[in-house]
Amino acid sequence: MPHLCLIQACVLFWGGALFAGDTTQYIVFNRAPGQGMYQGQPESLGRAAFDELLAQFSNDPNKRVQTDIRHIFSVFRTPPETTVKALRVFLEAAEQTSTPVVVQIDSEHWWDALPDLWNWWDSKKRLCFRESRERRTSR
Repeated sequence: MPHLCLIQACVLFWGGALFAGDTTQYIVFNRAPGQGMYQGQPESLGRAAFDELLAQFSNDPNKRVQTDIRHIFSVFRTPPETTVKALRVFLEAAEQTSTPVVVQIDSEHWWDALPDLWNWWDSKKRLCFRESRERRTSR
């Protein structure tokens, strides 16, 4: 289980703060892309990834501390259909294993990959609105 040593774990204690009378606490495991779970390979977010973690930190519905798995889905990292498939695979595995999950849909910007959108000081890289509009309309 080489990936288990690479898991970043953070502990959240929600005892009664969200729901009156609920004293359940969750240990949330977040696996970074390339360390066992990657949305570009939807099958990597499936049942096997959940089983690997639950073999070490099993869930018992009668216990106060539960294992939770978190994954960040980046909308710009993969094509939309791949992202949706990865999300479905992840949610199906969560349902199959009765594991609580945290799903984060992130739309971070990859500015370094798009200097034409932010590098206004380098005219060779800058593509302003007027230039692109003229190219589209001068056909």
